[in-house]
Amino acid sequence: MLAIDLTGKRALVAGIADDAGYGFAIAKALAEAGAGVVVGTWPPALNIFETLIRRGKIDESRKLARGGMLEFEKIYPLDAAYDTLADCPEEIRTSKRYNERGDFSIQGLADAMRRDFGDKPLDIVVHSLANGPEVKKPLLETSRNGYLTAIGVSAYSLVSMLQRLAPLMRPGGSAVSLTYLASERAVPGYGGGMSSAKAALESDTRTLAFEAGRKYGIRVNTISAGPLASRAASAIGFIEEMVDFWATWCAPCRISMPRGQKLWAEYEPRGMELYSVDTDDASPGREAEIRAFLQENGLRFPVAIDDGTASAAFSVSRLPTMMLLDRTGQIIWIHVGALTQSEEHALRATLDRAL
Repeated sequence: MLAIDLTGKRALVAGIADDAGYGFAIAKALAEAGAGVVVGTWPPALNIFETLIRRGKIDESRKLARGGMLEFEKIYPLDAAYDTLADCPEEIRTSKRYNERGDFSIQGLADAMRRDFGDKPLDIVVHSLANGPEVKKPLLETSRNGYLTAIGVSAYSLVSMLQRLAPLMRPGGSAVSLTYLASERAVPGYGGGMSSAKAALESDTRTLAFEAGRKYGIRVNTISAGPLASRAASAIGFIEEMVDFWATWCAPCRISMPRGQKLWAEYEPRGMELYSVDTDDASPGREAEIRAFLQENGLRFPVAIDDGTASAAFSVSRLPTMMLLDRTGQIIWIHVGALTQSEEHALRATLDRAL
């Protein structure tokens, strides 16, 4: 983990309901760095989340490396489908899962934070939420309502949050959201308009960075993180193949390839295949050079020799490039550059949950 000191900073992480998703991991990393953390949780999941904390069911996940436990300064109800409480239909406002939660809208969250912490209480906003009610439906079968809900909750909610929370942020603050490569590639199984929502989120991020940066002096970014067997990932499919593009002249490849071999040996019995693809230029002695390279580096996996077709098919422009593919052959995770020890550990943890 990067050495960073966030002592005296406060972060809002919107979209935590358990200890299994990106939001929780981000909150924990922020706390490790010394930041105070407040959370926005979907009202129907709030009772369960509070019960998990109260009964110690996620205490192991809450343990901090520096000692102590991840504690939340506040846990607010938040349904990012609604800008204001007046936007919410009465049947939802008065339902059992909502009616005791007060103002759970985005405006309600902003008002509550100002009440609890003052006029400028925020340094960091993390948008870690999305909802595609028809995510398992192909786009061709997605209804207008399902599509618009995916766009509204997964993309426009960031716009609405910054409209209301950016005025509460101190200069130099930062907002970040989570995207996914389905914004630019076809990923079967990630339907219901969610790929369009992620594309909209990325486009909005560029505009918000321009506008909010000038108006409020904050930064706005979005990141596409590595693989995680989260609830959202369940719509995509299981990880089935690891593909590693490399070359004998590539120094970072020498770091990554032993780690890739170790992962392959560990996860092949559980159904994961490794496709190691050499991208060296064609030459009469190419196969002999590859064999010598493998022997020199203690590598024992089978290698496919690329004539340029595979690299072009996967748009590989830098080495090493490692990918995870689902059972349909679609890319669900990609890493460019040397696979470090910490990244190997994170990838192994994800594979443990997915295979």
